[in-house]
Amino acid sequence: MALQRLNLSGGSYDARAVSVAAQRCLNLYGEPVPVEDGEPVRFAYYLTPGLRSIGTMSGAVRCLYQTTQGDLIVVADGQVSRMYRDGELTSIGTISPGSTPVRMSDNGTCLFIVDGNGGNGWYCSMPAAPGSSKSSTTTYSYTINSAVASGQNILTIQGNFTIESGYTYTVSADGIASGTTVIGVANAMSVTTSGDTASGSASITVQSSVTGVIGCMISGGGLASGTTIIGVAPNADDSSFTHITLSTGTTADTPENNVLSILSTPNPDSGYTLLTLSQATTAEIEAAASLSVTTSASTAYGKLTKMSDTAFYGSPTIDVLDTFFLFVNPDTSNWYVSPAQFADENQTPFDSLYVASDATSLSTIMGICVLGQFIWIFGRWQTELWYDSGASDFPFQRNAGVTVEAGCVSPYTIAKIPSLSALPNGGMMWLAQDRYGLPRVYLGQLQSAAPVSTFPVEGALQDMGDLSRAVASVYQQEGHVFYVLTIPGQSSSWVYDVSTGLWHERCSLDAAGNESQYRPYCWASAYGKIYAGDYENGLIYEVDLDEFTDNGMAIKRQRAFPHLLTNGLRGIHRRLTLDMQNGNGQSIGVDWSDDRGATFKTSQTLTLGATGNVWPTLWRLGMARDRVYRLTWTAPGETALMGVFLDLETVRS
Repeated sequence: MALQRLNLSGGSYDARAVSVAAQRCLNLYGEPVPVEDGEPVRFAYYLTPGLRSIGTMSGAVRCLYQTTQGDLIVVADGQVSRMYRDGELTSIGTISPGSTPVRMSDNGTCLFIVDGNGGNGWYCSMPAAPGSSKSSTTTYSYTINSAVASGQNILTIQGNFTIESGYTYTVSADGIASGTTVIGVANAMSVTTSGDTASGSASITVQSSVTGVIGCMISGGGLASGTTIIGVAPNADDSSFTHITLSTGTTADTPENNVLSILSTPNPDSGYTLLTLSQATTAEIEAAASLSVTTSASTAYGKLTKMSDTAFYGSPTIDVLDTFFLFVNPDTSNWYVSPAQFADENQTPFDSLYVASDATSLSTIMGICVLGQFIWIFGRWQTELWYDSGASDFPFQRNAGVTVEAGCVSPYTIAKIPSLSALPNGGMMWLAQDRYGLPRVYLGQLQSAAPVSTFPVEGALQDMGDLSRAVASVYQQEGHVFYVLTIPGQSSSWVYDVSTGLWHERCSLDAAGNESQYRPYCWASAYGKIYAGDYENGLIYEVDLDEFTDNGMAIKRQRAFPHLLTNGLRGIHRRLTLDMQNGNGQSIGVDWSDDRGATFKTSQTLTLGATGNVWPTLWRLGMARDRVYRLTWTAPGETALMGVFLDLETVRS
């Protein structure tokens, strides 16, 4: 009997009843061959890319981000770094440590990072030109808290201030010598004198209750440099005032209501910082005078600064539209925006009135994303669309009458899709849920959305339980756009090929050879390459179709075929021949199920040719009424699967 081709098509489709479909597509993706090209093959299955380590950080890689200028920014644990084309990493700064995802965005001049925790946000200036390696400078303005006499090397500013290694902080103001830098900082508290104090006095009274400061330095108008506090006591006339005994007499008259600063370590959020300068002041500086601090970095990115603006609330996600940064107030029904062209909180402070609410579902807002000129506000059960109306009180307005009747399970699954023939204006995907059922994956475009997850994919996801920590990224390689959805702790990730509309699975192998969580946790494109970050060990990988291992670890690849029925009759399977591209002589395991996909028999081995026209074949495969064939291999080497040829003869029984 002549061989018949057993074609493959579609992706993973392991139905609720395996007797219906038991197809699995693991670490392989399908590509249809156009009928008009005249080829006999309708589908080819190619190897998903391997991973090659090109950089190492510490802890979980929480985000990879390509800036608008093309740089690759990496966050691992609490470290933020820039990666260059050659894999070199340069530190930008630090954020709160952890392993949960973070998200980044930029407006062309400022890079902003959020981690989902209330109040947490960090920003820094960006280089003036793409690929710049020149050092950067950023200038911040502060107000001097208390008067400083000439010849002092300490002063106190209003505001929190920290210094980090790798940066130089140059101070400028009237009375400060050129080139003066900050060489130390300490927390401080501000106090005000209650009366006039004559020059030479060793005591002073302030208008507040002060304790726990014995031994602390005190500075301000009329106090000698290095003066410390050697005693405190409530004032005899007013117990809410404090009588302070000084280590050194005052050097000039100190008038009533003069502001002094006490070096105080217990309260890091006091709102005042004492700066130690590299040079003494050259003239007296009045309280409330302006002071500038210029931060210089050895990299092209400025100092990474944590937000302290009270109108910033943190956010799990971030995006930008018309130079406005867009945020979600965690665990509330509110979202809010930065000023246009945000640069830093001193020059462009947040407006506490730039806040809006979920106007329709009134639920907690989970995330935010910009698609075209529309802002998608993802609630728990429903999604609203907004746009930039240019209004003066709040620049955005809801697109009335347009909602998507699905919300968001995890904000970290929201990912943009580039333009495709089927999506000429791009789109986005996310793990969604509505009031009527359990999670499924949606694809949105323009002002509408619909689920794209198949019944088996939805069944697999819904069997996983808590999906609130799910994370997803999108990357494009050789024309295929992949949405990679990972649920931490699960043994495989589900991947949707937006270009073909097909799903497949990806997994890694542990040291014992068992399927385990896919190593990549986040993805990005930069410098003409695809990168991925490891969920656990700080490795940054180049994602390469010509790499056939996961950084040296074997990759398991598997394709289970459709059910092969013989109209209720038994069939004699005389011969099976692989239709695969020959490569490196890989060993391919062939096994099959004769109980409708429930169990599989012992695997048989076929060997591909290294080169040439080799057709590996198995003979005398027994009889079955319903058979499911399956191919599995881990050997490295380039190949492609087109299907099998089968010699099958039905017999009456």
